[in-house]
Order: sequence, then C-alpha cells, then structure tokens
Amino acid sequence: MGGKKQARLVKRSRNTYYGGTYEMWDIGDGRGIYVDYNPSICETMAFWYDMKRDIVKSWDELGVWYEDATGGKAIRELGYEPVEDER
Repeated sequence: MGGKKQARLVKRSRNTYYGGTYEMWDIGDGRGIYVDYNPSICETMAFWYDMKRDIVKSWDELGVWYEDATGGKAIRELGYEPVEDER
C-alpha cells in the first residue's frame, strides 16, 4: 500500500510566551513531532518529540520555515499525511 505515513494531531494550542501556535503530532511507536510557530520572527520549527515521556527528544531542527507552517503544512513537507480528528 505504499501511501504516505500518517501523523495524527494530538494537541494544538497557543504558546503563552510569544503568542504563536504550537502543535504535537503523533507518528506512531511513541514518536512524535513538535511544531512551533513564533510570529515575532515569522519562523516555524519542527523537532522530534517523545510521546511516551512527553518531552522534546532533540532540539536539533527537523525543519525550519520562514512563515506560519502550522495547520499541517510542516507535517506534509516532512513527508507525512496530517490527520486531524473532528471533535
């Protein structure tokens, strides 16, 4: 079936420090991706996230976008199909 790997949105909220949006995406097997947008410098960064321990696994960037890449854009560009459950 060779389709794209899926990433399921676990949380999307506002970063109270600088007002941007952050997201946590579950990619399976206890792994995740943390996506953080900083509007003061217009930059989005993505990092590996440990879903089991609920911490950023590495602060080495997976990707950097000089725009708001939340809402699935960063996840798609990292090769995943974003899945957002309707609530």
